[in-house]
Amino acid sequence: MSLNLTFTGNIFNSATIAYISNEVNYQVYFYKVNSTSSTSKWSNIRSTSFGQYNFNLADSDLLGTDGIASSGDRILILFWTPNTEIRSSLVLTEWSMIEHTLSASTLYTQDVQTLDPQNPNCDFTINSTNTVQTNITITDFSSDDSQMWSYASMLHYQIPTKYGQSIFDINSLPFGSIDIDWDDSNSSLNQNPGSTYTHVYSSSGDYNISVTLTNNSSLTCNQIISKRIYWREPDTNFSISNTNPNPQGENGLGEEITFTNTTNDPDSRASIDSWNWDWTISDTGAFGNFTDTQLNKTYIFSPTHEFGNPGTHNITLITNWYDGFSWNTNTEIKFITQEMWDIVCGLNWSPPVYKDIEKVFTPNITGDVIHITNVDYTVDYTTFYNSYSYTDELHITFDISDNHTITQIIDYHNGFELSIKTDDFSVTMNSICNFIVTDSVCGKHFSDDSVAGKPPFINYKWEILHGGNIIASFESSVTDYFDYAWPYIGLFDVKHTIKDSNNEIVIKTENFEITECPVGGGPGETIIIDRGSSYGFIEREKIPRLRVQRVKLEDELNIEVKLSYQD
Repeated sequence: MSLNLTFTGNIFNSATIAYISNEVNYQVYFYKVNSTSSTSKWSNIRSTSFGQYNFNLADSDLLGTDGIASSGDRILILFWTPNTEIRSSLVLTEWSMIEHTLSASTLYTQDVQTLDPQNPNCDFTINSTNTVQTNITITDFSSDDSQMWSYASMLHYQIPTKYGQSIFDINSLPFGSIDIDWDDSNSSLNQNPGSTYTHVYSSSGDYNISVTLTNNSSLTCNQIISKRIYWREPDTNFSISNTNPNPQGENGLGEEITFTNTTNDPDSRASIDSWNWDWTISDTGAFGNFTDTQLNKTYIFSPTHEFGNPGTHNITLITNWYDGFSWNTNTEIKFITQEMWDIVCGLNWSPPVYKDIEKVFTPNITGDVIHITNVDYTVDYTTFYNSYSYTDELHITFDISDNHTITQIIDYHNGFELSIKTDDFSVTMNSICNFIVTDSVCGKHFSDDSVAGKPPFINYKWEILHGGNIIASFESSVTDYFDYAWPYIGLFDVKHTIKDSNNEIVIKTENFEITECPVGGGPGETIIIDRGSSYGFIEREKIPRLRVQRVKLEDELNIEVKLSYQD
């Protein structure tokens, strides 16, 4: 069976008006998909007749009667005007193509119509910026070529990259362009589609921005964007000559403070539009209400104020400004702290501090000392020292060994009223370690004579050292004496350690020389023999005319005594 597949249809322009003659050229391309089909091929260029196109695949300039077309193969028809141009021209005014996929059951197709080319679709957005001297940005989301659409079972295109250079030599068709009239005697012409476009307005006003898109078929669309541009917002601000003023005298008023307008007018419209400013100074408190408001002041107005209340107060500046369409306000609030004269207590002394020994305490008072009327002291909240100056020394003799508290009381004027400042100083008494030494038979008796910084003592310790080595020791929480019988003659150290209720540890060491123990006696006398124990003695019975020949001390528990008896 010979090939007989016919296509016919009417051609309309972009205004949906049918062409009536041979205004449109077209060319057919058979696109081979199946391996058994004939080779892909272009037909000759043809012209429409009475606004219609007509061809058969069996035409001699296509596949011929012996040609083979199978399901899945495609027919592409390219239309363009004016018909005086060739298909690869760069100045094609209108062009379009349709695509048809063959199927086994399709032998004849007719009335395939096209309305080509299509108008572009304008879609532009503008940013929210709306003040002078800032970038106004338009973004292009438009389509500068036609979209695909389906009509009479055919797909229509005006996209030059649909099949690429290998099929159609139309990739070099001119791109569209964007023209913008910013409505302020400025334009942006021949801009690339699909981009962003910026503009800066130098004056406030209502602007109607006209954006025109021209596609590569010289068809256009237009979008009007309305934009209101305002003068820029001022930065309301002011400076304060002193944010922490002191009193200027004992009259309940602070130092004079000046507030200076530093508002920034970015468009220099203050004088042109007659801007004005409102000042409010809040000064309320226990010493009265001094709030002051100054309205409709000029830029150069700088209020001053002497605050009559200590503490934190607010100052408000309001800018009344014109944005080009209406009046607006901007507010700035700052704070100031009215200070008072202040005193810092202080007291110096050097350790140690002992019972019954006079100690000198030196005041270390700082701050606004010239406003001090007098300084008082209390000791342990009872003893009162009255009407000192802030430089007078304090002489105290403590007659009780314990921790003590000195309270410094300062009367002064804070600039608004008489005031009192107090502080407590803890005085820690130091312990004194001491003991009394008395002789005992063949030994020594040590009695504690220490003074506790904070009584009572909680620990007593005695140590006997010979040649640097401890040969005897005794420790107790209640016993304040120690007896020791010497085992042999020589030099010894006695080390006494105490701990008071403040956990203060104090140590005293003394040395002694011991001679030979006189243990001999006559008849009827008592002989006392050293056992060598830590403390204590043994009393022997009376032996008449007893004479000690020799005493040998072996250790603490074994004593060998050799005696001779004479009747």
